[in-house]
Amino acid sequence: MKLAHPTALVLCSFFLGSGVGCSTTYRFKVDAVQGGVAAEEARSFRLASADPESVDGDPATERLAGHVRTALSSKGLFEAPQGTEPDMHVEFDFGVDASGREVETMVWETTDGYEYRRRTVVVHDKFLRITAREPAEGEGAGGGRELWSVYVTNEDAETDPDRYALLLVSVAMDAIGMQTAGEHEFVLAGGDERIEFLRRGL
Repeated sequence: MKLAHPTALVLCSFFLGSGVGCSTTYRFKVDAVQGGVAAEEARSFRLASADPESVDGDPATERLAGHVRTALSSKGLFEAPQGTEPDMHVEFDFGVDASGREVETMVWETTDGYEYRRRTVVVHDKFLRITAREPAEGEGAGGGRELWSVYVTNEDAETDPDRYALLLVSVAMDAIGMQTAGEHEFVLAGGDERIEFLRRGL
């Protein structure tokens, strides 16, 4: 998958507690698929992390789960009550490449005057995948048929997992249950109402 070019244009102060600049802009790539009528009819869900190493009660995982739960609610989806069978099982997977990699890019700089210059910078890949599947049929049947999925990526110089968990879910929110017919670029402003909606939670 081709990732977005490095972007993080910090222009003003941060939102309180979010670490997201109000006039910062971020670029993402979004790829969403949808499985037809069955996906449209599924409303209730059971939510879980797809990371086999995730630990119950881990604060970072719980925060991310809260963001995903809120994003799902924006589509009229709801968590299945305990003791009932959900229409779908939703899993989320999130990661940040802390080691980074070098890329060449054109940077707008000023010395005696403004000009573009080629520079080598270190960028860090971030991703979020949210996948919904039908409940598995029978013991040991594994995951059921995929109903929909959303895959969001970003590359820039930042590595803050909490900040980018919030941003990635903000981008994924509108694409839940949608079909993008391929990868599309999405530009998110730091003051976008989606971010505040997720921060408030349910």
